[in-house]
Amino acid sequence: MERPNSSELPTAMTGVLRPWTTLLLLTAVFVLANIDRNILAILLPSIQGEFALADWQLGLLGGFAFSLMYGIGGIFVSFAADRSNRSRIIAISLAVWSMMTMLCGAATSFVQLLLVRAGVGLGEAGCSPPAHSLIADLFPDDRRALALGVYAAGASAGLTLSYLLGAWLVQEYGWRLAFVAVGLPGVLLAPLVAMAAKDVFRARTRVAVFSSALRGAFTRNVALIWKDRVLRHVFIGASLAAGVSASTILFVPTYLMRTHQMSALDVGLALGLLSGIIGSSGMIIGGWVADRLGRTDPARRLWVAAAAKVIALPALFLFLTVDDTTTALWLYAFPALVGGIWLGPTYAAVQSQSPPDSRAMGAALLLLTYNIIGFGCMPLLIGAASDIVQRASGQDGLSSAMLLLVPFSLWSALHFLLGSRHMRRNAVPL
Repeated sequence: MERPNSSELPTAMTGVLRPWTTLLLLTAVFVLANIDRNILAILLPSIQGEFALADWQLGLLGGFAFSLMYGIGGIFVSFAADRSNRSRIIAISLAVWSMMTMLCGAATSFVQLLLVRAGVGLGEAGCSPPAHSLIADLFPDDRRALALGVYAAGASAGLTLSYLLGAWLVQEYGWRLAFVAVGLPGVLLAPLVAMAAKDVFRARTRVAVFSSALRGAFTRNVALIWKDRVLRHVFIGASLAAGVSASTILFVPTYLMRTHQMSALDVGLALGLLSGIIGSSGMIIGGWVADRLGRTDPARRLWVAAAAKVIALPALFLFLTVDDTTTALWLYAFPALVGGIWLGPTYAAVQSQSPPDSRAMGAALLLLTYNIIGFGCMPLLIGAASDIVQRASGQDGLSSAMLLLVPFSLWSALHFLLGSRHMRRNAVPL
């Protein structure tokens, strides 16, 4: 089926909603995804108290249970998004992860909660790949970057709301009703997404053809990444960086409540402001700097990612070691500012190194890798280390375990630098 010219798409695809209205609808879906994904962090102390969980179990809940299914599901969804109805994929996924979020509130054991969190991850795998593709069709080249930037801002908004809403809900109604309250809007919004975000440019394919093509594309791109030194280092660096980000998002609220005796509401307000305002500003500024430096030499974008992982380490170390709560929060503002800067340069490097017909799969493989290794394994490691320290010393070990994030950040920066070095070597002089 011939694909219409991108300049004709905005007119053709606005039978129900205009492009910007559709974009805002998709961004709202992405906000809900990040609320449902991240609200667990502010609820962990209450869940731990009810189920008598160890810290490694908290890491498993917040990391591996979600990320394994999210990463694997993303491979299938990214492939399907180019061959089927994208708005329908998004609507079904929204309904699935929202209902799974609500079911988290009904869990009566750790195993049940673990399985339902895996369901949330599987559902959310159907959010961003088709949304990116749909937005790219709705907007012409000269407005596409802005449109995707608006969509990406949903991550910061969702994280902020997860802290603020989660803190208030858990304090007023408990963690079970908190899950139900944040999951319900997605169930109500899903039919609107299916009806309003019309997708008329998706061709049908048979399952057998789909499966065969998927296997071929997956195998081909894994081989490509393994042979490409730039991509190999970028994938490792991104996985380590993602692990640091995931561990801070998950465990910092618990650390502040345990060590500094802050209430859930105070933690939610503080981290909501830090993540929403300072964190999103850092990503915008970092992306602008990376683009400026990369105009003449694309390898310099990875320098920005490496620098961001290093310059925040003194403040992160002091945050985990000072006794004064106000000082600790001011110190955490700097890691929050630069914590997500690595994302833009990493995505750009993968897109520039991947063949034009494999860029979506390259991005999906990056998500698979850093979700399983970074978001999946690192929180589990930090939780296990906390339990070991506590057994050895008889004192809370979370702050000591989180100090492991310092060497992991340095390790991540090293791979970003190695990736930039190989990118420069492979560059063809103009």
